Amino acid sequence: QPVSAFRDEDGVAPDITTETYLALRLTVENWRWAGVPIFVRTGKRLPARVTEIALQFHEVPFLAFEGALSRDLRPNMLVLRIQPHEGISLKFGAKVPGEAFRVQSVSMDFGYEQAIHATGMDGYTRLLFDAMSGDPTLFIRTDEVEQAWRIVDPYLQAWAEPGAGLHFYDAGTWGPHIAELLLERYGILTRELVLAEGVPGGFAALYDSLTQLETLGIARRGYFIEGLGGAQFALPGAVERLRAQRALDTSPPLVLAASDPAQPYGAALPWPGEPGERRRAQRVAGAFVVLVGAELACYVEAGGRGLQTFVGGEALRAAFRALAQAVRAGQIRKLEPERVDGEPVIGGTHEPLLIELGFRAGPRRLTLSA
Repeated sequence: QPVSAFRDEDGVAPDITTETYLALRLTVENWRWAGVPIFVRTGKRLPARVTEIALQFHEVPFLAFEGALSRDLRPNMLVLRIQPHEGISLKFGAKVPGEAFRVQSVSMDFGYEQAIHATGMDGYTRLLFDAMSGDPTLFIRTDEVEQAWRIVDPYLQAWAEPGAGLHFYDAGTWGPHIAELLLERYGILTRELVLAEGVPGGFAALYDSLTQLETLGIARRGYFIEGLGGAQFALPGAVERLRAQRALDTSPPLVLAASDPAQPYGAALPWPGEPGERRRAQRVAGAFVVLVGAELACYVEAGGRGLQTFVGGEALRAAFRALAQAVRAGQIRKLEPERVDGEPVIGGTHEPLLIELGFRAGPRRLTLSA
């Protein structure tokens, strides 16, 4: 139901500047939490009364399920619900039932009320009961209180200065969050995307909020993607994924079994090439693939008698070299290619390179053993 804003309450000055919402980024300078940002958010007149701690896990540098397959997939998260519904929730990815291959985030929940069939006391009742019982378990120590004030007091002093400025939000909402919602949707936010969303006032209306998110460490400002405009704000996770993708371009080739769950082609991604164009690659036991910069470079048929190539030049040379190394390392027992892309290997364009890599020539095939 609609609720009145703080400035509309009886007895409250209409120009009061007392803060009612806080979004704060903190860090803990020790080995356990080094590099892990801690975001604290609290406010009045929010849509719900809830206290929870959410631990968001790092995203992997290479996500096997890209594009539309993972549109509804969020980072794994462990949520500890403090009140009012005490419990724990684990959010992870699961395949959506059906013929299509698509994954989305789901939750596995534990609730005290449902599992233990007991209703806990509310906050103040529990507080008074523990105080009378002499139980300090849920109380904080004096040094923790003092440290909390050392963190908060500089902000209170800064906000009390003339011209410090406030970011207003409507009562009954989660705070001034339109800029953050757009960042969550796109990862990288530009002037053109804001205009496409039809935000009143355009990019200029969100600029102050985006700058505040940058100050809090929630967003970064920079020129991340060429051609998307000079003013770009991005979530740290989006920037790291871009860097990881760039790093994949120079990473060594990877040889995987075609049926390996980490191998996306034939499952999350279609095999390259048009149907009927060549003998189709399959996710079968005994077959292998070589990925160069996350791109499929070569497919080895089960038994090692046929090779299919999907790239050329240095990328293909690197893929063949990785295959030879996989044989010598014992990952592949033997390769005896008779055909490459459906053509005889003996006398073909790829024979000199394979011979250079250690393959022995026979009447009909090349051979390389561990």
